Amino acid sequence: MTCGVITGLLLTAIVSQYFLKYDPERRKAWSTVEPHLVETAKATEDAQDPSVKIVRAFFDRQRGNARAFAGDMLSWGGKWAYAKGLIYNGSHEQFVQECFRKHLFSSEELSSTIQTSVDRLVNEIQSQENQLLVKIQADLSGSDLAKPQYLPALADPERLRNVYDDMLIQVLPIVSRDMGITVSREMASFVDGEIASVIVIEIGASLASSFGISGGILGVGAGTGIATFGVGLVAAIIVDMGLDWVMSQRGYDPESQIAKQVIATLDTCESYILSGKPGAYQRYENAKWNARWDFRSERRELAKEKARAIEKSGDLGLRHHLRRLHEVRARLREEALKTLILKRADQ
Repeated sequence: MTCGVITGLLLTAIVSQYFLKYDPERRKAWSTVEPHLVETAKATEDAQDPSVKIVRAFFDRQRGNARAFAGDMLSWGGKWAYAKGLIYNGSHEQFVQECFRKHLFSSEELSSTIQTSVDRLVNEIQSQENQLLVKIQADLSGSDLAKPQYLPALADPERLRNVYDDMLIQVLPIVSRDMGITVSREMASFVDGEIASVIVIEIGASLASSFGISGGILGVGAGTGIATFGVGLVAAIIVDMGLDWVMSQRGYDPESQIAKQVIATLDTCESYILSGKPGAYQRYENAKWNARWDFRSERRELAKEKARAIEKSGDLGLRHHLRRLHEVRARLREEALKTLILKRADQ
């Protein structure tokens, strides 16, 4: 009975706060907007899969060229480059890198693929939000909410868009606090290319470290990490398949063996890009849990720093970045519209 009474009191407090706090006209308008918000969130969530498929399709194409790459490795030119490399350090590695770019991909192509994947989701989110604002304007422009004391911007689509964009920036601190993560200004403004460039650099740095490339050789600018990774991937292939041993064998198909090793390496690369480093996501979740629930404040702060470091490392993979884009933007969108419709008049 006590639990029932307490639950009833809490529900009564919540309901009464909602109905007493907000104007009836605003509540009515919000009930019209909420279904559109749910529809938009579902559409942007579904848009993540096509973005992932862009990367998958890229690697599917490259796997089909593994045999041609292996053929060059075992050609007379490849054997000469190998012999030359015994005298001139680095010449054989350069030959392998050239063949890799010729038959598989260049660092710029990989960078561009990841950027295209992110840009596709960003564009889809923007498109869905444009449709959302059109629906809201159509539903509410003739209502009392469009009056001067409420939200007169509803009468003008362009003005409504500007007011909405401004509100996205204003609600950043609220969303950052509620979600327990750092929400950047770029996430709210959706400046073309900036979000994708940051993600490309972070994933590139993560891949470079995964394949044993020193972080000190990573430069500045979009795609630099991926460019370094292109070299690191080739080096990993050479080491893993023991090319000098393969080329000295007889009585079996060395071209097939090299092609298989290349495909395995491409599989690993694709997995790291999409899903991140093994174990990174669990470490991230543990850090977030400790940041929220640890009894000691200093340990909560340390956990927050650890979670932020993992977020920026690129170790969580592209899927995480795409999901975070969707989730943060959905939360920003909801808070911005809730503030405009339920809480304030347009100035």
